[in-house]
Amino acid sequence: MSAHHPTLPAHEALRTSYSRQLRQGFADLRFDPPLEAAFREEFDRGLAPRLAWLALLITVSWLAFWAVDPLRMQPQALPAAQQGLWTELMAVRSTVAAVLLLATWRAWGRHLGGHLRHWVVVTALVVTLGGAWGATCYLRLGSFQPLEILLLLMAGLFLPIGLTLRQTLPLALACLVGMTLVGVLQTEGAAQGRFLYFSGLMLVAALVAAFGAYHREYAQREQFLLRAELAWQAGRDSLTGLCNRRLLEERLQALLAQAPHDRAPVALVLADVDHFKRYNDLYGAAAGDAALRTVAEVLQSMAGHPFDMVARLGGKSMAVLLHGLPLPEVQRLAARALNDLRTRAVPHDGSEHGWLGVSLGLAMAEPGDSPQSLHRRADHALYQAKLNGNNCAIAAP
Repeated sequence: MSAHHPTLPAHEALRTSYSRQLRQGFADLRFDPPLEAAFREEFDRGLAPRLAWLALLITVSWLAFWAVDPLRMQPQALPAAQQGLWTELMAVRSTVAAVLLLATWRAWGRHLGGHLRHWVVVTALVVTLGGAWGATCYLRLGSFQPLEILLLLMAGLFLPIGLTLRQTLPLALACLVGMTLVGVLQTEGAAQGRFLYFSGLMLVAALVAAFGAYHREYAQREQFLLRAELAWQAGRDSLTGLCNRRLLEERLQALLAQAPHDRAPVALVLADVDHFKRYNDLYGAAAGDAALRTVAEVLQSMAGHPFDMVARLGGKSMAVLLHGLPLPEVQRLAARALNDLRTRAVPHDGSEHGWLGVSLGLAMAEPGDSPQSLHRRADHALYQAKLNGNNCAIAAP
C-alpha cells in the first residue's frame, strides 16, 4: 500500500482500495488497474507447477490414445483407399504430441516465463483442433469414435489454467468454431450431422462451464480483496488510518539493513502532540480524536517516497519514516508540516500558542545504527523540542 492513503475523516480511515473495490463491485470480473495487477500476481503464484502437472497429464493421455490407435484400427488390414486417412490420422497425432511434449518440457523447466498465457492458448487450440481432426479421421474410416471426448476438451478450457474468464471465453469460442469447421469440412452425410450435433452440445457445455468458472473466479477475487483488506487493517491504527508500530519497526529494520547497499539516507521523525491531555480535558475525547486525525493528516503529507511511512506509536505519539532525503530536505518537510498545522489553527486554549501544536524530533541514520539507537536519538531531539517551547522541530546532532 502506498503511504499516501487518506486518513480523514474517521470512517474513511479503513476505506482502502480493497474495501472500495468491494463496495463498487466487480460483476464484470475486473478490478481497477493497480488491484488487477496485484490480483494477477497472486493468481499466478504457484501456477507454473500446476500447469506442468496438467501438461504432463494431457501429454500422457494423448500418447496413450496414439499408442492404442494401431491396436484399434489394424492399419495393415485397411483397404488401400483408406491408407491415406490412416496417414492423416498419424500426422495429426504426431503434430499434437510434438506440441504437447514441447509445452510439457518448457513447463517443467520453468521456461514459460512471461509467455505463459501464450503457451496455454496455443496448446489449448492445438489439442482441441487436433482432437476434432482425429475424430473426423475415425468417422471417415468408419470406426467408432466417442465424440464425447470433445465435450471434456471444451469443459477443460474453463479450468484454472492461468486465464481469467474474460480471456477464456474468446479462446473457447475460437476452439468451438474451429472444431465445427473441421467437422463440417472433413465429413459429410450422417457423420457431418453427428459432428454438428455434438457442436451444439459443446456450446451448451461451454455455457455451463462458463457459468461455473464465473462464480469460481468471482469467489477468488472476493477472497483476494477480503484477505488484503484484513491484512491492511491488521497493520493500521483504526483511529487515524496510519500504520501501527509493528509495521513501522519492520520497515525501519529493512531500510537500515538496505542502507549500506543503496546509500540512501534514512530519517526518523518522532512527533508528539503538545499539551494533549489539556486539550482532551478542555474539549472532550471526541474532539481529541479529531485532533489526532488532523495531526495524522498533516504528518502524512510529509511522505512522498514509496518506502516512506507514517505511523501512530500510541496515544499522542506518531512517527514519520523518510527514505532517500538529506537532512535539509527533512527539515524543510518538517517546517512545512508545522506551518500547515499552524494554518489550520485548531483552537487550543490550553497551549501557549493558542492553537493545536506538535513537537518534532528528527534523526538521520548513521552507519551501524540499529532501530533502537536511531529511535533514541530522535526521541532525545523530540525532548529538546519540548524544552524549546513546543511546536517546533529539532534535529539530533
